[in-house]
Amino acid sequence: MIEYILHEKNQTVIYQTDEVVTYNESNLSIIKRICLYHLFTYEGYLKAIKYYFNFHYHIPIYIDEELQLFSTGGVKEYENIWINYASIESIIYLDKGIKLTFTSHRILIIALSRQSFHEQIKRLAAIKFHISKHFHGLEYRK
Repeated sequence: MIEYILHEKNQTVIYQTDEVVTYNESNLSIIKRICLYHLFTYEGYLKAIKYYFNFHYHIPIYIDEELQLFSTGGVKEYENIWINYASIESIIYLDKGIKLTFTSHRILIIALSRQSFHEQIKRLAAIKFHISKHFHGLEYRK
């Protein structure tokens, strides 16, 4: 399971529960490839989220129960980290950031406010709820 995706030294490192994989491309390219693997485009997803939720920045990507990604900054920023919320085991709020422990017991400290973190979690929950409605026979919205 992906835990987080980090850009460092002209490469992207994907930290997974049982391994670490390195790619010579941006983390946004990796995110776009993950979306395509799950049969949708990143751009199409953003368009749909903007339409239904009116979110314009820091849009999380909800794929399924095991893959719920949100970014710690602007998606084109060099130091942006993509976190998989589903792989977080514990959260500790620090004076200047958040300490995350993942299922692998790997620890990551991010410079993100408690408010921004909670906003991402609320957005993920709203997207998850919206997606679940479609599987329970609710009507198409024009």
